[in-house]
Amino acid sequence: EAAQRHEAAIAALTERHATEVAELTTARTRDAERAAAALAQARTDQARMLGERDQAHAEELAAAHAERDERDRGLSSARDAMRALEIELASARKTIGERDTALRDQVAAIGERDQRLAQLRAELADLERDNAAYQEQVLKAYQKIKNDEAMVARAKKAMAIALTVLEPDA
Repeated sequence: EAAQRHEAAIAALTERHATEVAELTTARTRDAERAAAALAQARTDQARMLGERDQAHAEELAAAHAERDERDRGLSSARDAMRALEIELASARKTIGERDTALRDQVAAIGERDQRLAQLRAELADLERDNAAYQEQVLKAYQKIKNDEAMVARAKKAMAIALTVLEPDA
């Protein structure tokens, strides 16, 4: 009877053990399935997130490339404009140099002209002094001629008077 109880207790414990093992196996299987489902969901979410991240990265990369290309075009355009401005600057400097040379030539010509004008003014002043002196001489000569003519006229009168006095028939 004790052995039967013992065997019955063992059988009950074995059955209980089997039931618990089955329950644990079922729970383990269910947990494993949940974990697998969660893992699959996590992998799906991770793949979706990686896809979204890759998509966003690709879009950002494309935008960065477009921005870089735009900057490259702007830089190229700025370099072309800078070259054109450098050419224009060189041309302007050359023109300024030519004009400076022409200006120096004109200044020299003006200086020569001013010297010539000063010489001509000096000559004109000399000529005007000479002219004034000659005019004085001409005036004195003219006055002398007039005086001589008046003297000749008086002498003629005196001769005419003397001839009339000296003539017996009168």
